[in-house]
Amino acid sequence: MYVCVCACGRVCELVLLSRNRMRSLVRSIVWFLMALQICMGEEAHSSLPPAPPHPGFINGDNRGANRHDLLDHVKQKSFGGLYTGPYFDPNASSNITTQLGAHAYLPCKVKQLSNKSQVSWIRHRDAHILTVDRYTFIADERFQSFLVEASDTWNLQIKYVQARDAGEYECQVNAEPKLSHVVNLYVVVPKVEILGETDIFVKEFSQVNIKCVVTMSLESPGYIFWYHNERRVLENDVARKAIKTESIGPDTTVSTFVIFSAKKEDTGNYTCHPTNLGSAHVVLHVLNGEHPAAMRKNTACCFIPGSVFGPVLIGHVVSTALLQNRIPFPTIVKLSLGVAAIFM
Repeated sequence: MYVCVCACGRVCELVLLSRNRMRSLVRSIVWFLMALQICMGEEAHSSLPPAPPHPGFINGDNRGANRHDLLDHVKQKSFGGLYTGPYFDPNASSNITTQLGAHAYLPCKVKQLSNKSQVSWIRHRDAHILTVDRYTFIADERFQSFLVEASDTWNLQIKYVQARDAGEYECQVNAEPKLSHVVNLYVVVPKVEILGETDIFVKEFSQVNIKCVVTMSLESPGYIFWYHNERRVLENDVARKAIKTESIGPDTTVSTFVIFSAKKEDTGNYTCHPTNLGSAHVVLHVLNGEHPAAMRKNTACCFIPGSVFGPVLIGHVVSTALLQNRIPFPTIVKLSLGVAAIFM
């Protein structure tokens, strides 16, 4: 068999090869090409791992599959190279408002937190370390920290919040670099007051209504207790008394203490005390023939027709002569507001 052999651009020469030599040459060329193809395939396989089968494979349709697989692979490589350390959830709240006496929960949402990282809470007011993970480092038992695993949130709990608890609290993660997130706590202090004067004067056997109003509250107080001379008054103490509590509007609660027929023994200090809030007090004077002017210096007492309180204190100055009993009774003294004080 003749074979055309060319070398260095020279004219081909016809070389006569035997059949055995020709078979050997072809076999060598085939083995060389096969080895070359295998090497190139392994290199491509190591640089670009095969992606999951494209949906087209399921139906035996491979059109466009290679292009989509390549794009998916590029996306996986891009996102796989992002930051994998801890970071704070940007949607977490940085301002918490609570009511005096309630429980406050300050959130610290940390994503991708490793087992080696620790979360600490620090109070800015005095730079006091409050907690590290679940360990508390302050004597005040109102503070504790706990993890809500479902939301990756380390909450700082403050029980029975006081007004002085308001301020900034910092959540720190001991990563490199150190991470910190500040939460502001605002404390709303509801106003507790008893309507009217701080001293109430009534005649014996009169009806007395004392109203205690709680305003500017985020939530209604659970209970409003009444005390008479530091002794708690129960609704079923005596039949002559009653307590009625009702909500008026979203932030106002009114509690009314009623004495249907006042007696001398009802005289004293009455305190209204909502749970976990401040208190207000008033002094009740039940009169049995006494003159209010003699009981309270520089004050006068008048009778307002139609009032369930009977004679009530209006707090205007009466002349020294009247206080010293130089004006005989009964006497009518004209006051600055045009109201007459009648002393019998």
